[in-house]
Amino acid sequence: MGERAINDNYHRIPVVTPERVYEPESYYVILEGTDQGTPADETVRLRGLSVDRSSVIIKMGGKLLLENEESLARDFTIVDDSGIITKEFTVAPKQSASYNFMRTGNYTFLDNKSPTGKIYVKVLAACTIYPLRGPTLRIEMPTLLPGTYTIKIFYAFKQVFQEDFTMVGDSVLAVNYRIINREVFRDDSTTFTGGRVMPMSTGGDSTQQTIEPSTAGSSRKR
Repeated sequence: MGERAINDNYHRIPVVTPERVYEPESYYVILEGTDQGTPADETVRLRGLSVDRSSVIIKMGGKLLLENEESLARDFTIVDDSGIITKEFTVAPKQSASYNFMRTGNYTFLDNKSPTGKIYVKVLAACTIYPLRGPTLRIEMPTLLPGTYTIKIFYAFKQVFQEDFTMVGDSVLAVNYRIINREVFRDDSTTFTGGRVMPMSTGGDSTQQTIEPSTAGSSRKR
């Protein structure tokens, strides 16, 4: 056919930039040993007859916000871990509704119209919870009093990492974690002796501890 152009429209395939897709569920960093900070609220979006994620960990006193993106109402029944119905409510089309958790336990939000629209919620107390979702993966922790603490990292309800540490007076803990293929790896950047975090010279303010997942190399897959 030489240089003659094809103009039968058959080979005209439109190409668009695909939407960026994040993990279907959230990672959570849970710090046990302290109960500081305001409980973080969580959001689940209702799309079609399903949900954008089905597992949520939240601190007692926090609330779950359901955002209905569709033009049909969604009816839910909330059941606690003993099987007792605690509440029934409707999320109107293109509207939002929230539920506050005033006690610990496991809750299931049952969609009355679609069996696939379940939302599982685990409510904890006496800890600090940091949700990790989207591109923001840096955590600024408050000043911790001397004592023993535990860091746990969850993917949905599955615990994928745990580390115990002890804070002593005037000490600083700076740690990087990498999450690769839902496994957690630690880049050791702190001097440890006998399981204690030893004082470090920072040349500045040492009132905050930082957990900052690395942004280099394969860590971008986290």
